[in-house]
Amino acid sequence: EVTFHERLCPGGVSWIGAPLGVGRDWETPAHQVKISGPLWCAETAVTQVLWMEIMGDNPSSYLEDENPVESVSWYSAVQFCNRLSKRLGLSPVYRFSEDGRALRQTTASGFRLPTEAEWEHLARGGLDRSYAGSNRPEQVCWSIEESEYHPHTVAAKNPNAWGLFDFSGNVWEWCEDYFVEDAYRKRLGIFTDPCVQSPPHGIKVSS
Repeated sequence: EVTFHERLCPGGVSWIGAPLGVGRDWETPAHQVKISGPLWCAETAVTQVLWMEIMGDNPSSYLEDENPVESVSWYSAVQFCNRLSKRLGLSPVYRFSEDGRALRQTTASGFRLPTEAEWEHLARGGLDRSYAGSNRPEQVCWSIEESEYHPHTVAAKNPNAWGLFDFSGNVWEWCEDYFVEDAYRKRLGIFTDPCVQSPPHGIKVSS
């Protein structure tokens, strides 16, 4: 039996992005967003054993059941959400349009990826820390040097204040938004639940 755990996390107003001169250009400017929440969020990244149970394969380069799955495309990630939803008797969140968009069904009860704003809100856990849960990286995240350039078992470090693990380090994680380089620069004021829902370059996908 494959299990995973979720946490109910509060909504609220959070700062996301990076100050000018810090990070990449497309991560600036830092700005506030309102997450209407609350949000259910899995405590850890999707493990390889859960991915195999739902998808039937394992694309990861470093094979270990309790490691996070990696080498996964964005479209595979949203398909995983739909299949997991069906497995647990929930309605799938995503349907795929002819022009390649994965459209969210707002009344669906199933699983989805967090938006970029939601991801940063969840990572901060209601606190202003340099890393997700602490100002000391060794407590909460796998740095490149410490990890020896490969993923590690989920939840091996401390969680943040909301009980969520590995929001800093270990593996890159997909968000629901499509990447648009100037998205942050177009936001003025406090945006509520922002999400970039149009794919660039007319990407096509089959469901």
